[in-house]
Amino acid sequence: MRPTSKVVAAPVRYALTASVAVADCFDAAEPDDTPAQARLLEGAVDGVVCDGDEDLLRVVGPAGARVRLQVAAIEGQGITIAALADFDGQGVAVAQAASSITRRIGADGQALFAVVPVGAGGRYRASASVEPLDAARVSRSGRVRVPDQAVMADGLGPVTHAPVPGLIVDALVDGELAGVGRTDAEGRWILDFAAPADAEVSVRARASVWRSPRLIVVGPTVEQPWADVIEGVADLPAGSAVGGATHIARTLAMGMQALTPFLPILRRAPPIRARWTPGGAEACGTCYQPARDLIELSGRRTDPDEWDDAIILHELVHHVAARYGRDDSPGGPHDGSLVAPALAWSEGFATAAAAWVMQSPLAFDSRATGVRSLDLERMDDPRAFGTANDRADGAISEFLVAALIWDLLDAPDADDDAAQVEASVVFEAAFSGLALRAFDAGAPGADLLDHAEEIACRAPVDWATLFEARALDAQIGCRDKPGSLLRAVDGGLQAGCAGWLSAAGPPRWVERGAWLAVSGPARLDCGAVVEHFDPAPRVLERPQRWQIIGGAAQAAP
Repeated sequence: MRPTSKVVAAPVRYALTASVAVADCFDAAEPDDTPAQARLLEGAVDGVVCDGDEDLLRVVGPAGARVRLQVAAIEGQGITIAALADFDGQGVAVAQAASSITRRIGADGQALFAVVPVGAGGRYRASASVEPLDAARVSRSGRVRVPDQAVMADGLGPVTHAPVPGLIVDALVDGELAGVGRTDAEGRWILDFAAPADAEVSVRARASVWRSPRLIVVGPTVEQPWADVIEGVADLPAGSAVGGATHIARTLAMGMQALTPFLPILRRAPPIRARWTPGGAEACGTCYQPARDLIELSGRRTDPDEWDDAIILHELVHHVAARYGRDDSPGGPHDGSLVAPALAWSEGFATAAAAWVMQSPLAFDSRATGVRSLDLERMDDPRAFGTANDRADGAISEFLVAALIWDLLDAPDADDDAAQVEASVVFEAAFSGLALRAFDAGAPGADLLDHAEEIACRAPVDWATLFEARALDAQIGCRDKPGSLLRAVDGGLQAGCAGWLSAAGPPRWVERGAWLAVSGPARLDCGAVVEHFDPAPRVLERPQRWQIIGGAAQAAP
């Protein structure tokens, strides 16, 4: 008998996280989380916030007074706090902290704050102290423009400047936030605030843009954008951190403006956060991190991406697909080689969508060694034809996916375009269609064939000719979707998406998963998708109370 050896496992570090469930997250004070509903904070107040909820607090006092908000977590996974600006009736975070934050009361005699959940959130106690100061009203105004350097085949073009609507500017009094504003279409800004006569006052521009209903933030960390002091009429320098970051923010805002018409309606759209630092980058270089909902952009001298609009927009599309549609990409390296169909679709769709936003098939990527280019209109790379096993579910190139989707999106061309459909068809199929899809057409996960089937349900396309041109062997047709977004359950209806419900009475907002009791026909409008139910199965007999549980609204007992 052979002697046996004992294998001793190496020690493994681990951490345990305990959380306390919070039973009741119903928020009667300000259910829509808007500044108009902010609770007046006098002394101390107890509250609870859960995933998908925020508590807005309002502190009043003389203009220019210093207010310090302190919040302590009592139970649950935790909370953070933020100072807010009121933009378009929404509370927009302009400063964040863990448990204590200081700002000046504005010229309107109030300061807005929010208690924001960490994970599932929890219970908290908030208190504020106000220190009156002998302050007078101050008004500052000016104009700011952000830099741009067009990327061309032979390198970077000359520096130009342009205004960015919604760029956030703020006033600091002795280093404390005193006023917040944003630029108009011409880059002009006006700030009204209060400050003591001997105080140090400065105005700074942030690499942060508010385009209702979204906030876009570009910074070295996820909490704080790049910012720099400005005076009067200012053109931000291209060589500065705030110059490159504001151009990234401008590009992200342009991309969201183009894609928003095809997205489901959201009452509170999530912020778009990008991390970029001159001279540095994370291990991935440039990528999108779905787990953190974070866009990473390279600032390395060998591969700076702050001027590469095609690259910036490519990562934005990853964010949009993950947040509003479906993206089953396993991640990993990709360079046009044959990869898993889900990865190829994710990368190829992002490239084609970015090209559509720019209205150009040319994607440039500036490097220290020169400019790399990709031409979707003349995609003749050998890898952009066929699959690894000559079947529809075989490994495929992102180049093939990008070229085929671009052919659908661009104007018809007698040379090589076999079809064209409206952009709304392509994007609604990618976002709403794939998000609701319950079966696979090809390989596991959302891929080119799944997207093609969703397009086929919305518009006629000569798929045979398109696929033949790319050496693909597949049959595409429209399959009926199972179920509905308005499902009859437990004597009522359940909403399959967040949107506006129209039934008896005025339309009202409902969250995905909400149980609904309505009278007569019902219509659920989720933006690109509209569902009808006629007749509804139950008559509402009493007012319905709602609570947020796990991010979804449910009927409370």
